[in-house]
Amino acid sequence: ALIQKASVTESLVSVIDLSATCLELAGVERPAHIQGRSFLPILKDPKATVREVTFSEHNWHVYKNHERMARFGDFLYIKNNFPNQPNLCYEAHKDPAGVDLWNAQAAGKTTPQQQQIFVEHNRNIAAVRRCEITAQQGDAFDVMESLAAAGEQFDVVIIDPPSFAQNEKSIPKALSSYRRLARAGLRLTVDGGLLVQASCSSRITIDDLGREMRTASREVGRPFTELRRTGHAIDHPIGFSRGAYLKALYAAVAASV
Repeated sequence: ALIQKASVTESLVSVIDLSATCLELAGVERPAHIQGRSFLPILKDPKATVREVTFSEHNWHVYKNHERMARFGDFLYIKNNFPNQPNLCYEAHKDPAGVDLWNAQAAGKTTPQQQQIFVEHNRNIAAVRRCEITAQQGDAFDVMESLAAAGEQFDVVIIDPPSFAQNEKSIPKALSSYRRLARAGLRLTVDGGLLVQASCSSRITIDDLGREMRTASREVGRPFTELRRTGHAIDHPIGFSRGAYLKALYAAVAASV
């Protein structure tokens, strides 16, 4: 056994070091795209040092979050670029930490302070405060298609679903799902409006996303002009092709043909 007795080390480690450590334990050479460092040395000798500085980040796919942290020695520096907003993502209901709060919200038992977590966080901006803000829960496909069938339209439509392609086998169904969302999104966007289609599926490329949007455009007769494509920020480097899972396509929707 590498660890003879319970020990404490002064060395810092990072989550990204786990893969490098597992590879070394398995006797596998670490590929160049693996950014982590093996912390096997400190398992053998707690006095060894693997890292003197660590960095971490906090982002979210469906929630506006941007935090950065640097740790060195006894010092910890945290930068929160959105300090004035509640810090709970909309996907927290999937985790134990958010279950009670979401259950209380569904039962109408949350306090006014707690309810602020469940509304748009920029509603206090003067221009936004003059707008009507509503929240609707349901299956995104059904809700969007029902709104489109009712003739509802919006100046800006943002489609940012969870990952549909969990494995290679699921890719065809995932592409079909993106196309279905694009059809509804195109119908829901006013002439000259902005449609944003995003994906966090590593197996779906930005070209795949664009192709499904163009197919959807032909199917519903709503042409669009592609404005831009975006991906990971510069502080989120990509070391391998499947690492580019964040992507979005911005389109100006034209009048129906």
